[in-house]
Order: sequence, then structure tokens, then C-alpha cells
Amino acid sequence: MQSKRIVKVILQALFVVLVFFFLGRSLFDNWQRLDLDFTKINYFYLSLSLVFFALAWALAALAWGYITKKLKKPLGSKETLKLWVFSQSARYIPGSVWQVVGRVYLGEKKGLSKGETLASVAIETSNLIISSLVVLALSLPFWPKLTGMQNYYPYFAAGFLVFGFLHPKVFNFTTGFFIHRLDKKEKPHPYLFKEIIQMLLPYLFVWLVFGTGFFLLILSFQGFPVAYFPVVTGIFALSWVVGFLFVIAPGGLGARELALVYFLGLFLSHPLAILLAISSRILMIVAELLILAVSAFF
Repeated sequence: MQSKRIVKVILQALFVVLVFFFLGRSLFDNWQRLDLDFTKINYFYLSLSLVFFALAWALAALAWGYITKKLKKPLGSKETLKLWVFSQSARYIPGSVWQVVGRVYLGEKKGLSKGETLASVAIETSNLIISSLVVLALSLPFWPKLTGMQNYYPYFAAGFLVFGFLHPKVFNFTTGFFIHRLDKKEKPHPYLFKEIIQMLLPYLFVWLVFGTGFFLLILSFQGFPVAYFPVVTGIFALSWVVGFLFVIAPGGLGARELALVYFLGLFLSHPLAILLAISSRILMIVAELLILAVSAFF
């Protein structure tokens, strides 16, 4: 068991190193194709991008806090932000479980049972996936007609099967499983469809704010039509799903960047897509550290 875990950690680290090595090498080899004047970078848009990324992280934390409220275990906004951000920062550690372990450990200190915390994480994860697919679906009418794009529609359609989780019977069974399995004394609360949707809606706003931050990042490097904002937001949400599903990538590191490069490459030059993918990861980490610092000192 221990040897399997070590092998998994090594594979995860190797994957991340290889992805960023090849992305960096591709960017270096195609540097001449990058028609970009770095002296004309718009630092105002770049700063705004960082602000929106930080705001999106904070909203994601509060969205999880709303879930705990629906689980009848409300936490204050300050407590929610600190608990979520501290546990979330562990997702880059190879192993893919540390953010959940951290959430459970810190949740217990705030009065959340293990079952309730795991149920909240299950709801949060499903809401992130479902909301990202909703954002992607809403963006599709704005995508220009691209050769071969229709080949991806069956995969997009298959992804929407996850919407079955929103059915009250499925939703209540899943949350009840986690709560009862780990805490038999805790009685699961049955949720109506209205309550389930209420827990989902905040995540749509989270993706909108993330998309705004990413669009501002693009504008900081070069001009880009505002009409592409829905497309950019949809691509950003889709890339997160790819990173999440690619379990070998800790925190989606590497997998999300590959997805961004591929889909951005449909509209932008390949080297610029690589630069944007790497830059967005750096900005998101910096934004997360800012929120972490704020929550730690306040």
C-alpha cells in the first residue's frame, strides 16, 4: 500500500514536470511567433486580473460556507474563509487527498463532524463540475464555427450526465452516505430540489468572476474582442474540469494548462496560449496566497 502511494506521488510529480517542461520548450521554440511587445503590457488590466482571481477564490470559499449552512452547521464568513483557504492550499501536495484531510481536520475544530465535512466536499465538487458545464453550455452559441469542433459535442453531451446528481433522491443518498458512514449519530437532512439549486447557483457566479479575471489577463497582453468573453469563460471552466478529472495531476497542475493551451489555440497563436496558461496559473497561486495571508492575519 505504501509502495503504491509512493509510486503515485512520483508519477504525479513527473507528470507536472514533463508538462511544464514541454510547454516551456514549445514557448521557447516558438518565441519568434509571439507577436507581443512586453513593454506595452497593460499592468492595470494585469492588476485587475489578480484582484478578480482573488475575489473568485474568496467567493468559492463562501459558496462552500453556504453549503455548510444548508447542512445546519453554519460558520461565520471569517471562519469559512480561513478554513477553506488553508485546507485548499494543500491540493498541490502529491497524493490528491490532503485538501480533503485538511478540511475534515479543521472542520472538526469548528464543530463539523467528519461525515458533514465530507458531504459538504462532495456537494462542493459536484456543484463545481455541474456549474462549469452550465457555463460551457451557455458559451457554446458564442463560439465561432471551427472545423472539427462538432467532433467534441458528444463528449460535452456526455459530461452533462453529471446533472443527474441534482435529482433529490441521488443528492440525498450521496450526502446521507457520507454523513451516516462516518457519523452514525448524525441524522442526514433531506433536501428539496429548490435547496439543491440554491447551493449550485453561487458557483455560477464564481466561474463568471474567474472568467472575468482570465479575460482581463488576455487584455493585459493584447487586444481581444469583448464578444469572446463568454468563450473565454467557458474555456476556463472546461479546463478546470479537465484538470480535476485528470487525477494524476495534483490540483489540476499541468492538465488544466494543457486544456487551456489546446482550446485557446483555436483562437490565439500557440505561443500566446502557452504564455496565458502559465501566467494564469501563476496569478491564481499569487491570488490564493493573498487570500491566505488576509485570512491568517484578520
